Amino acid sequence: MATICYVNAMQRTTIADVTLIWAAAPFGTAAIGWLWTGRRESRRTLAASGVAALGVALIVGGAAGSGHLPGNLLALAMTVLMGAMMVLVRNRPAQPMLAAACLSAFASAALVFPLAAPLSPAGMAFAWLLLFGGQFGVGLLLLTLGTRLVPATRAALIGSLELPLAPLAVWIAFAEVPSWPSALGGTVILAAVLADTLRLGGGAGAAIPPSTPAPAR
Repeated sequence: MATICYVNAMQRTTIADVTLIWAAAPFGTAAIGWLWTGRRESRRTLAASGVAALGVALIVGGAAGSGHLPGNLLALAMTVLMGAMMVLVRNRPAQPMLAAACLSAFASAALVFPLAAPLSPAGMAFAWLLLFGGQFGVGLLLLTLGTRLVPATRAALIGSLELPLAPLAVWIAFAEVPSWPSALGGTVILAAVLADTLRLGGGAGAAIPPSTPAPAR
């Protein structure tokens, strides 16, 4: 479902908006991990989560008048679904998640097949679609394997490294300039991600193993 939301979001809003909303994934992942497994993050991560949520609200709110709201909501749904996937992978280390990832790809294709026209692309369009599918599949594969080795929140933080690169690449290739709400919201999210990443890099707040239960209340 996250892949379906991602592809449709890219068609209905700017690439910069999709990338900036995805940058809030670490904090959505932390919230899902807390609700699902009882794993609690530090107060600094919780504060950064609130700041990132403000940034997402600025981007989504600014899209209401530009016709990009459906795409931004799809990007938000993708972020939540990917966060849930990372928590699931991290907390089920004994399960064959690589096979599950492959199965989910086939399930997504089967779900959208009635609405698709797979033979309509021709020439270079088909080649670009093959290239997109290949690199996206490899990225999902590496994410699934890597999330088993590091905390889910850390995996999402590493994924946010694309934040400064994707909007820049699209601006160079297609002259797509982010709107000022997107730029402002992206700056807020980037500040939150950097603050929490620097804390993690400094060794503060060691991650709690996924098998550690939450303290009884």
